[in-house]
Amino acid sequence: MQIKAQEAHRFVPVITFSQFIAPSHMGFIRNIKIENNGPTVQEHVLVDQNSMQVIFIEEWVMDTNEVIHPGSFAAINSLIEEGGQRYFAGTYFYKDAPDVSKVPAIIEMFNKTYENMILFLENEDVDHIYNQLYKY
Repeated sequence: MQIKAQEAHRFVPVITFSQFIAPSHMGFIRNIKIENNGPTVQEHVLVDQNSMQVIFIEEWVMDTNEVIHPGSFAAINSLIEEGGQRYFAGTYFYKDAPDVSKVPAIIEMFNKTYENMILFLENEDVDHIYNQLYKY
């Protein structure tokens, strides 16, 4: 979950850039850029080492006209272990319901994120990457 939190651009297909800004209590602040000239978003990311949970809180969104809007998104992502198997679980909170026409694209993005995470776990040296992140 810490790798997912710090390296989101590896997994989430709509994120084209992610920049660590500063450490904060139990986590860090980061800016991310959304694809196709989308907004820049600042997130407060809380990482709970004991429960393997990560909380993402959208602090603000800067639109293409560089106008800053309050954030309207939060998510709790968890790693669950049952019977020797690991599962990712996520609960997402939005201030407003998404436009119905955008729901299929959102579902596709979540599915692709999941696929990217599974491929990462299968093909990367996860322990090495985690140890590199843990040093900082």
